[in-house]
Amino acid sequence: MAYVLRHKPSKFGLNLDEERFTDIDKLVQSINNQNKNMVIRKENILYLVTNSQKARLEIKGTGIRALYGHTVRIRKKTPVEPPSVLYHGTSR
Repeated sequence: MAYVLRHKPSKFGLNLDEERFTDIDKLVQSINNQNKNMVIRKENILYLVTNSQKARLEIKGTGIRALYGHTVRIRKKTPVEPPSVLYHGTSR
């Protein structure tokens, strides 16, 4: 799932929104269409995301997204103005 959401959503017929979410039901359908040897259910995905020690995926409402490691570029639809004071921190 992380591969699909991070790198190849279009190969699986999925579209990511501005926050890189896609619909969980569409993800399930897409995975099942690609792999006829195994059936994935929404409950399987919810269990994996909820019980994973590594927080790679996030569920919000009916959407799911990978939290990091994307190679897919997403275009923001609305420009954003930075605040008047902006801080950046880097650890060594």
